[in-house]
Amino acid sequence: MVISYFPLSPMDIPQPYVMLDGDDKARDAKAARFQSYLENATSKIVSGTAEGCLWAQNENGTISAILLMNQAKEILDHLTAWADNKPQDWFHVSLLHRDGKFALALFPRLMKSVQRMSVRMMMDGEAPLTQDDCSIFFDAINFSSGDTNYVKVKDKIGKTMTVGFLDKKDLARNDSSPLGMTFDETKIYTLENMPVHNDKLSDEYLSKVLEDCQPRTMEEYWAAYG
Repeated sequence: MVISYFPLSPMDIPQPYVMLDGDDKARDAKAARFQSYLENATSKIVSGTAEGCLWAQNENGTISAILLMNQAKEILDHLTAWADNKPQDWFHVSLLHRDGKFALALFPRLMKSVQRMSVRMMMDGEAPLTQDDCSIFFDAINFSSGDTNYVKVKDKIGKTMTVGFLDKKDLARNDSSPLGMTFDETKIYTLENMPVHNDKLSDEYLSKVLEDCQPRTMEEYWAAYG
């Protein structure tokens, strides 16, 4: 059992894995203790779910998804540090469109976490892992909504895209604006050239996100925001 990425998770979790060896009773007991430990270790972690997403086309024709979140800058800085300052190597953008809804995730490359943990385990005198050997606990930065705006840009999304982070506190309602809001563009913090692709794990994750998706109108967003 291995802990991977969680938004704003401690960078130095003392016990990021547990070996489930022994008979069934011993394995179950170790798993239960680790689950309890994981819940305590991640109790102060913030949600990875964004509350809004703005789509923009850049001057070079590429697409940006700007996620509206609390603690946006802190989440981005933590993600970058967690990824050894190489987020393009540790995360990819995955998208799923179904039944009038879409979901987006900045999805961690879980095999990279397994490789990182294998090094840690070998330093601890344990045998290295493969992804098939373990259960991986993680969350992803994600957003889901109705597909009204997504369908306008989906055919323009290429093999890479920009993911922006904008803090909710930096928004102001403006009914005369086409977006229904105004914000300072210098407060958008970005990850450039993020790879775009889906795999089995990201599709499973996004399918669950879509199941839980409850699209909101702009009025409902501002009502909740206010």
